[in-house]
Amino acid sequence: MNKFYVITNQSKDESLTMTYRIKEFIKKNGGLSSARNFGIEKSVGEWICFIDSDDYVGSNYLDDFLLSDDIFTMSIQGFGIQKTNHYEKHCIPNDISHQSDIFYYAEILNILNSPCYKLFNRTIINKYRVYYDSNTCYGEDHIFVLNYLQYVKKIVYCDTFSYTYNQTTEYSLTRRNVPRKYILYYIETIIPILETISVQFGLDKEKISTVINKRYYRHWLKLLFSFSMEQNLIKDEFYSTMSKLRRYRFSIIGLKAKNA
Repeated sequence: MNKFYVITNQSKDESLTMTYRIKEFIKKNGGLSSARNFGIEKSVGEWICFIDSDDYVGSNYLDDFLLSDDIFTMSIQGFGIQKTNHYEKHCIPNDISHQSDIFYYAEILNILNSPCYKLFNRTIINKYRVYYDSNTCYGEDHIFVLNYLQYVKKIVYCDTFSYTYNQTTEYSLTRRNVPRKYILYYIETIIPILETISVQFGLDKEKISTVINKRYYRHWLKLLFSFSMEQNLIKDEFYSTMSKLRRYRFSIIGLKAKNA
């Protein structure tokens, strides 16, 4: 039977309807990593699944996961993004079945950026101490997922879109001014993990290079943005350069840039 744990920030959520399957914990604000670790510590089931408070899921969300008796198998789904004027689907291509390709596309298409629309085994988390990194407030979701994948032998993918990100308000992480130390920490943390996992799942040298370079490209641009904000550079010029480089990056990795 599924149990749901709701971690709220300091005050009780009056919108919740409490049942024996839902338990609310009120935790003083300690950031995303602290809240997720708190939820992991309170969990008692075999599998852990994350759902963010501003997103929504379909009625079959949990049933859609392809469960395995092997705890070292990770089950993931596609996801949707609800924007103000349209809905986007993000998924691995239908003809992909080899493990190296599933990992490659999951990473390239940012499916591994979030712990949502995935199942994590609590035994693996506790045995290998795969918890959220409290040293950073940037990219912590991706770091957690990659750390977990180091102990996974197989990824199974379900081509469903039961999870939907709610992005009906204008917001862009690209334009978020993140302190440089957190971006550098993120880059220095994930690159060696990505190299290890890429070899683990059998990627060839070309695809390993693509996976690594994609992350380098994106986050060195964020470093440039952070520096430009500190130096009061012209924002419009920076965004224009970002857009051109984005198109160039997608052409390198063989994907079509949206709205290009």
